[in-house]
Amino acid sequence: RDKEATAILEDDGGGGGLYLALVKGEVDGGRGRDGGGEGGGGGKLYVAVGKDEENGRSNLLWAAQNLLAGDDKLVLLHVHQPAHRIMTGFRTVDASQLQEKELKAYRKDEDEEMNTLLNHYLDFCKDSLKMQAETLMTAKNSTANGIVKLIEQNHITNLVMGTSSFSPKNKAPNSQVAAIVHQQAKPYCQIFYICNETLACYREATQRLIKVESPQSNYTSTDSDRSEFPARSQSLSPGHTGFFGSTDQKALQ
Repeated sequence: RDKEATAILEDDGGGGGLYLALVKGEVDGGRGRDGGGEGGGGGKLYVAVGKDEENGRSNLLWAAQNLLAGDDKLVLLHVHQPAHRIMTGFRTVDASQLQEKELKAYRKDEDEEMNTLLNHYLDFCKDSLKMQAETLMTAKNSTANGIVKLIEQNHITNLVMGTSSFSPKNKAPNSQVAAIVHQQAKPYCQIFYICNETLACYREATQRLIKVESPQSNYTSTDSDRSEFPARSQSLSPGHTGFFGSTDQKALQ
């Protein structure tokens, strides 16, 4: 049984009310379905995807087979890292040394590459996973800091991400990005770490997040209100059968 000890109120930053984080003495093993802090079914599951499409697709496949129910939404979380060293002619220079026109053109090319990458993932969700998907993006110098910030800004409570290695003894990821997220992400976010297409370990949530509507406003903020890029979506067919409905269920017990 959950033992609620302390209540913490957080403003969502978008005029849409408060989120109530209930600190728990015991957790439920990562079986919550609120996805984006909204409670109940029909929540959101966020999957971090990067430039390595093979790893990204395997993480999406695991999430679809093990965590998603038919009324849940799949959100592709991506952190774009603008280049600081840029090849021009036969030399590499710092981005700050480029003329404004040159830098603007380079950033435009970067954005087009990012959009192409995310479209590949959306096509994979549509064609292979047969499920609904949308994207949430931000631009940060550090991938780990970007993920941590998106978790905080969007009150993310369910996240799947990859790790290149993990510690069975400590039940924690060892790869640099995943280790930072593991330590710094908000405690209401449960995180599932995938390595070689298999659940390696997971971080339980130690808080439960409940939205409390603000009496001052009926406005409900969205992902795009809080992200540095507008959210994009693709309407796809409903997905698979339910949470922990496949091969890695026993790994969580």
